[in-house]
Amino acid sequence: MEATPASCFAIKEVLSQYEAASGQLVNYSKSTICFGPRLGEDVIGQIVAILGVAQVKCHEYYLSLPYFSGKNKTKLFASIKDRVWNKLCGWISKLLYAGGHEILTKAIIQAIPTYLINMFKTSISIIKELHRLCARFWWGGNVSKQKMHWCT
Repeated sequence: MEATPASCFAIKEVLSQYEAASGQLVNYSKSTICFGPRLGEDVIGQIVAILGVAQVKCHEYYLSLPYFSGKNKTKLFASIKDRVWNKLCGWISKLLYAGGHEILTKAIIQAIPTYLINMFKTSISIIKELHRLCARFWWGGNVSKQKMHWCT
């Protein structure tokens, strides 16, 4: 679709049909749009005015994931590892039986990275790091002390 006022009116019409059919309203004050470098400022101004949305330079995040990830996924998964470890640190201080450890690990900790792993090709090192964090929690270790991790 070309970036023309006619295209903007077509998009606006489709959105209004969607609103009428679904009963849901589009919140234009929360909506944003970004443009490529080849588009002129006058056309950008017309499009923003027609659609009634704010212009941003570049979308950084969408559904809490970075819009651009590149080849190196280390930074992308660093936030997931931090979220997993912060959850685990909160639970380490609580006295939990083995069943409690298992439920928390399976139900919550393994669910945190699921969406991200399904969206991006995940390296083995990242999977091993997440496994290591869960194993440390399971066997009762924390940042300052580690217990024996038995393998069968």
